Amino acid sequence: MCEYYSVFRKKIIDFLDFKESLNFARHSYSSPLKSLDNFAIQQKLTIPNLSKEVVQGLMTFHKKNITPNGQRGKLIVIRGFGQYLRLIGENAYVIDLSELPKHQQYIPYMYSDSQLRQLFTAMDNLPVKTNNSHIITPVLFRMMYCCAMRPGEPINLLREDVDLINKVIHIKDTKRHANRLVNINDDLFNLLRDFDLKMRSRKWFFCTPNNKQLKIYWGSNMLCTSWIHSGLGIRKSTPRQYDFRHNACSRVLQNWLDEGKEIMTMIPYLQAHMGHCHIQDTLYYLHLLPHELLKSKNIDWSRFSNIYGEVKS
Repeated sequence: MCEYYSVFRKKIIDFLDFKESLNFARHSYSSPLKSLDNFAIQQKLTIPNLSKEVVQGLMTFHKKNITPNGQRGKLIVIRGFGQYLRLIGENAYVIDLSELPKHQQYIPYMYSDSQLRQLFTAMDNLPVKTNNSHIITPVLFRMMYCCAMRPGEPINLLREDVDLINKVIHIKDTKRHANRLVNINDDLFNLLRDFDLKMRSRKWFFCTPNNKQLKIYWGSNMLCTSWIHSGLGIRKSTPRQYDFRHNACSRVLQNWLDEGKEIMTMIPYLQAHMGHCHIQDTLYYLHLLPHELLKSKNIDWSRFSNIYGEVKS
């Protein structure tokens, strides 16, 4: 949970309360508003006025430090914050949609089996740190991969959400305010059980030594550190946590094809596992399969095109 200290503190909290009252996920808005909070402190603002100058200054800061897609996501929240302030009678600046960076389609990095082994081996051998990063990292990323989780989902798990009796993980309040259950296989269960015994009493399943919730950027930093230790070489872009989800989903599809299963029949199971509200989101992952597999007789493209016109062989 983000904490706010700038001149915008009360208005940010009121806005989050307002969004939560409408059944929106509070944490979806917290990080972008924290960036505004930090910017206000950095600029030593003393008046809580979301002026054009403040917003454009924040946009310039984002351009120097965040990818276009990251900028767009944060600025859409700031735009909503401005709309809320106007709604309650304030003269706030609302970003025009034309000012937002255009969404850029990201091509996920697809790991080979040997690369995944090399990366997880590096995580298993990270230097010992007092913040327990060497203990948390290999478990968190294996959970993320095995359960095809979004980056924020593991760090939002309370200890009670990981049911080691029934071997089920309760993922709550995720994208589009949805909940889902994910079964734990035996290998992951043994890993999580040992980790739980080692970490003992705590609120969050993954947490700092003083029992605070981890941040998404913590995972990004540890993934970059692990990549460097793995010796996998230099990448043009920073490794992304989200790629574990892409890789997990694509491997499930590939295994089904190898087993000769009819993909159209299996897709709804994968949709539930991934927590997708729309089947189109799950069908997207077919694009990530090796080209030769896309010609499989177990993928009926004519049936898919009725649901998702952009799917092509």
